[in-house]
Parts: sequence; C-alpha cells; structure tokens
Amino acid sequence: MRKKRYVYFQELYKTEMQKLKKCNPDSRYTAGLALYAAEGAKKDLYRISLVNTDAKIILFFIKWLIEFLDIHKKELKFQLHLYKNMDIKKETKFWKDSPKIVDN
Repeated sequence: MRKKRYVYFQELYKTEMQKLKKCNPDSRYTAGLALYAAEGAKKDLYRISLVNTDAKIILFFIKWLIEFLDIHKKELKFQLHLYKNMDIKKETKFWKDSPKIVDN
C-alpha cells in the first residue's frame, strides 16, 4: 500500500506542477506568497529565504522572485544544510547539477 500511495502522489504532484506552469500571473503570485508563508524564513528583515528539498519548488521560487520582486539571479545566494548522516558529495553534486538552479 505504501508503494501504491507513493506512486499515486508522485503522479498527482506531476499533474499539479504542470497546472502551475500554466497559471496566470495573479495565480502564480499568490502561489509564491503561499510558498513563502509556508516555508520561508521570516525572522530576518533584510533577507528572503526559503527552505525546501525539492529542486522544482526552489526553481519556481527563484522564477517568482525574478518575475514579481524584480530580484536578479546574480543577487541570489544558496546555502545547503547537510547533516552527518547524509552522503555529502552526492547531495552537493545533486544541487550543483540541478538544471537552472545555479549557473555553472
């Protein structure tokens, strides 16, 4: 059942991400605000940050910052939070190789 549920949610996720790409600007703006409200760090008054492990969500947020807040990609900084029990090289490579996240 766990595998079946996992497959179901993966398909649902893909479907909803495709819908999000087709949203009008007002809907994308609202989605970005909701994402920031849910997963953004709000303690620092001089920084906008988001914590998420999904590269597609990070990419959406980057595009949102550029489109709606007029923040240039060169102004962005990335930080990984890695833990001892993780494969540090593998995780670093994944994020470095993630398409369109960072310019190599």
